[in-house]
Amino acid sequence: MCGIAGVLYLDGSGRAQQHLLERMASVLAHRGPDGQGYYIDPADASCGLAHRRLAIIDLAGGAEPIANEDKTVWLIYNGEIYNFRQLRQELQAQGHTFTTSCDAEVIVHLYEQYGTGCVQKLRGMFAFALWDQGQRKLLLARDRIGQKPLYYYYDGQRLFFASELKSLLQVPALPRELDPEALDNYLTLGYVPAPRCILRGFSKLPPACTLSLKAEKSSTRPQPQPYWQLPQTCDYAGTYDQAKEQLRELLTEAAAMRTVADVPLGMLLSGGIDSSIVTALLAQQSGRPLRTFTINFDDPKFSEARYARLVAQKYNTEHHELHLKPSCLDVLDTIVEHFDEPFADSSAVPTLQVCRLARRHVTVALTGDGGDESFLGYQRYQAVRLAEKLPPLGRKMLGWKIWQRLPSSRFKSPLRRFQRFSAGLAGSMGQTYLNWLKLFDAGHRSSLYTEDFAEIVRLSRPTGYAEQLVRLFDQHCGGLGQLGAAGRVDTLSYLPGDILTKVDLASMAVSLECRSPFLDHEVIEFAARLPAQWKLAHFQRKHILKDTFSSMLPRAILHRGKMGFAVPLDRWFRGELRELLCDSLRSVSARSRNWFNANTVEQLLTEHLSGRAEFSQQLWALLVLELWAKQYLDA
Repeated sequence: MCGIAGVLYLDGSGRAQQHLLERMASVLAHRGPDGQGYYIDPADASCGLAHRRLAIIDLAGGAEPIANEDKTVWLIYNGEIYNFRQLRQELQAQGHTFTTSCDAEVIVHLYEQYGTGCVQKLRGMFAFALWDQGQRKLLLARDRIGQKPLYYYYDGQRLFFASELKSLLQVPALPRELDPEALDNYLTLGYVPAPRCILRGFSKLPPACTLSLKAEKSSTRPQPQPYWQLPQTCDYAGTYDQAKEQLRELLTEAAAMRTVADVPLGMLLSGGIDSSIVTALLAQQSGRPLRTFTINFDDPKFSEARYARLVAQKYNTEHHELHLKPSCLDVLDTIVEHFDEPFADSSAVPTLQVCRLARRHVTVALTGDGGDESFLGYQRYQAVRLAEKLPPLGRKMLGWKIWQRLPSSRFKSPLRRFQRFSAGLAGSMGQTYLNWLKLFDAGHRSSLYTEDFAEIVRLSRPTGYAEQLVRLFDQHCGGLGQLGAAGRVDTLSYLPGDILTKVDLASMAVSLECRSPFLDHEVIEFAARLPAQWKLAHFQRKHILKDTFSSMLPRAILHRGKMGFAVPLDRWFRGELRELLCDSLRSVSARSRNWFNANTVEQLLTEHLSGRAEFSQQLWALLVLELWAKQYLDA
């Protein structure tokens, strides 16, 4: 893993400066504590590249920026290419000469051989910037699933880019203005989806896209170009047993590829199906005890530690467990600082803490991320299937608004889950699916905003992101069915926007590299072709995944319900964290922003703290937003 940053000036509009590159790179030191490097184009300084390195492979060599033989192509790169050894052999056979044994140099020679099409050859996670001196062209690229981030700012005369937004904010005079549409997206889903950024004028390169720009004046804004998409139909031609065998082979290979490292390696073991399978595969492949790491909570409704222990005992791992208490939210300011944009997924707290625990022992950790989306592991998939089977009268009765008026003060209570399900039944299947994702629906956002801010939001967006997701769901229903469409939309939106953003920023904050076999694009493509009924059979989630690896897991793991990596916010907000919550949301600074109606915010606080209603996720989103605004706008 690494941090990258750089600049391209168009048509002689400026010159790259070493001191600015150093400043942009310095705030990425957590992503790359083992070294730094810089490049400025010798012809006219139109391009400058900066790199911070976390050494994983070829510790002695592999410094970046790295070039081809005649120093005409230069690369800075963040990620891991798992098939780099195979690619290296192919390129050597074609006449290319290598000076290091690192994976970064493979990208340079692939570009020489295939141009922009080099990204099609890469099997791994990456975000890179490549400068072609001869063509005076800068190429930016991001991996297929969106594991590695890449921000950029373009104003017609120059392009700045970096692994994190904070690096771009080191550039003098770049604006810090809130993007109202991005804020509306955040309050809808809890994150700001690409290509938008919470700050106006800044963008995120979407997954599976490249962006090319020449050092010459242009009247058109550069547009991201997609280079990959998931299969559009469930067209697997084999039998169920053949699919199981192929799945075992693919996932075993993907896990083995992700163990290549010249540094200590471990496993983030949650106790769920996905991380337990990866742990089992690693333990069978390794000749020494695997190091595993997990989080424990006081509240048994949120703690998976006992399941993690079962897997650790079965495979005799060197197991490490961290007990998490409300005091752990002392790290909240750290999360806000490292995430750069407001991020409402409260599991960022335990994710950061388990990464800190792992980093004391290892530099690389594998995870189970991606299994839920590919193999239908979330409860919302069961909700989609149930809604699909309901007759019209049943949908109408279960969708009555009277159910929403029943008091429910616990986030994970059966009534609360039923209310989330029934609230979406009045609309389309896409809306039923979306209801399980959103924090504030359109009506709640409307009552939350002040009149002035509501008008600004209305004028800034012709169509909200939630509506775009519903439309995307409906588009995929034809070839994939409703279950397949739900998994597809999650893979394209929730997975990169929430899950992978969380894991990358939390792990990189402590200089830990995370890898997941389930995110291998060949695994994802294979899973996308499987019939949905093999993944969700008789309302059992991840059916084929559990069936394939059942002999490797304890029975308690196979038959347990999904818990997720949430924290007991409802109880914490009514106890130890009450003062922080109230002081932040009732502060003079929060009210002076004129974003939210103070009476609406007060109503959310009062009803939650009294126990009459459950708004912990919504209040967490508002708390994180206010702490972010203090750090990034007020400062």
